[in-house]
Amino acid sequence: MSRRQPDDPPIQGQCVPASFNLTEQVISAKRPGMATQDIIFPSPIRLGRIAFRNHYVHKLSIYATSKKDAIARKDTMDGWTVLVKDRQLMAQAQCEDDAQMWHGVAESDLACAEDGVVAVRLVLVQASDMWKTFAVRHVTVDSVVTAPPHDPPSPSAEQGSPLAEQLAKSRTLTAHVDALAAACSDLRRHVSVITAGGVGLRDSDTGPGPVPVHAGAVRGA
Repeated sequence: MSRRQPDDPPIQGQCVPASFNLTEQVISAKRPGMATQDIIFPSPIRLGRIAFRNHYVHKLSIYATSKKDAIARKDTMDGWTVLVKDRQLMAQAQCEDDAQMWHGVAESDLACAEDGVVAVRLVLVQASDMWKTFAVRHVTVDSVVTAPPHDPPSPSAEQGSPLAEQLAKSRTLTAHVDALAAACSDLRRHVSVITAGGVGLRDSDTGPGPVPVHAGAVRGA
């Protein structure tokens, strides 16, 4: 799995450093020499790689969960999926030759984890009582970049884009067409009124003319 370089935008399928909170160890009261430690992520991730430096841990098991309520249950593994079981970190529990080596767990070893992992639980085992403490240190976790959810572009993002310019021109043209249609409708109404008035004048012109006045009738008056 490739890793991105600094300042490069994340690409789907690449591994990027994940943010997390590493809790304090919880020593098992039922089984001496065993402790658990949780890696809690602020948001669900797809596990890519886990790396750490060993400090006298003989065997390591790794579990993952997508259920937040499982994190609070420290005395049971209900709701957790086993990813790595009893990986040996020291050749011999009582020999310190390889007790502080660096280790990495590849994505292929974590493949059975769900994409929405909210926490990883480390189960640390040291059967020898020669060592006062045992732990994993300098823990790093990578997550695999998945496809981001599709969000509609914001109005500010649309501004200045070719599509936004075309939409603006289309809206302007539509407004002009509507205004022209309204003007044509008004013009048709005016023409109808004028036409109706002209017909009335022609009808009056075709009626009887003025009555002529005869001179004899005037004299008789």
